Amino acid sequence: MGPGGPGRASSGLGAPPAAGGAGRGPERLRTSRGGGRVNPWPWALVIALLVGQATWIFQDARRRGEAAWLWGPLGLLNVPSSLIVYLLVTRRRQRPCPVCGRRAPRGARYCPHCGTALRGEEATGP
Repeated sequence: MGPGGPGRASSGLGAPPAAGGAGRGPERLRTSRGGGRVNPWPWALVIALLVGQATWIFQDARRRGEAAWLWGPLGLLNVPSSLIVYLLVTRRRQRPCPVCGRRAPRGARYCPHCGTALRGEEATGP
C-alpha cells in the first residue's frame, strides 16, 4: 500500500499529491484516455474513404461531362452524403435510351450512343 492510502499508487519518493487534489486536472484526464495517444487507424480509414470518394466522383463527373472540378472537391467534405447528393443530382438529368439502354441527357433529341431519335417516351431506330 502506498503512502497516500489504499488504492493510491506510490512513486516511491514519498512526494505529496499534486496541488489541486488527486484525480483532478489534465494529468488525470490524459492518463485515463490511454496516456494521450490517439489511434491513427480510424483517421487513416476516414481519410482514405474521403480521398477515394472524391476521386471517384471527379472521374465520374468528368466522364459524364459534368463540372468535375466542382463535384470532386465536394467529395472531400464527408462520407457518404456527398456521394448521395452527387448521384441524385447528376442522375436526374438523364434518362435511359429505349433502344440501347444507355443514359442520354434529358431534352436530347438523339441518343449520343446509338443515334436513336428520342421524342418523349417513344423512339425510332437509327
